[in-house]
Amino acid sequence: MIAAMNDFDSWEDHPGYPYVSKVKFLSYSKTLRSSHLKTIDNWGDQSLTRAQQLHAMEQQLKTHTQELADFKSGQNIHQGNLEWKEAEKAIISEANIICCTLSMAGSTKLDTFMNQFEYLIVDEACQSTEPSTLIPFRLCPKRVILVGDQKQLPATTFSGNSAQTGYCRSLFERLLDAGFDKTMLTIQFRMHPKIRAFPSEQFYGGAITDHPSIGLRSPPMTISNLATVFTNRVIFFDI
Repeated sequence: MIAAMNDFDSWEDHPGYPYVSKVKFLSYSKTLRSSHLKTIDNWGDQSLTRAQQLHAMEQQLKTHTQELADFKSGQNIHQGNLEWKEAEKAIISEANIICCTLSMAGSTKLDTFMNQFEYLIVDEACQSTEPSTLIPFRLCPKRVILVGDQKQLPATTFSGNSAQTGYCRSLFERLLDAGFDKTMLTIQFRMHPKIRAFPSEQFYGGAITDHPSIGLRSPPMTISNLATVFTNRVIFFDI
């Protein structure tokens, strides 16, 4: 039994196990540790003979071994039951940063943490509709940061009249239309300067510049090899 409990201790902080395993661990570990202590207590029960004590401990050990096997295989625990929910709450309460989709922000899993979020950061805010972006606002964050680019892909909608009704407009764009100030990031780290030049001039008034590291990077060997084979400056690959 000691070896089994040591197995639990080493598993608790193992970074390689997924979230679900940690949920199962939290829901079973308390019960197993309590049972382990009761097993040790039986050893000192003077009303039992030594043979009875050994038999009791053997039975307890079989029980705990089976529970440990069930735990590792995912048996006897189901997502949504009370133990699962309590374990999820414990995990979330330990987190400094919570990442989720806009829809998941409407889940009851986060109800306990209402008014406790310092920042709400919505990435790709221009690619979500306004109602979707408003979902995490129910958590009453102290500050909201919308990160996006209204010049790129808009929100995906399937309604034929979404453009006329404004449903495809993001909250990011509404705030810009209302005159709210924005901070534009002007330094790019990805593109070759010649590729950057067109969108910078066409969409951003020439405001986009290159980080110095762009000029220091060498092309990957694969690209260099292609350059020796193909002489055309523009090549299309049908994949």
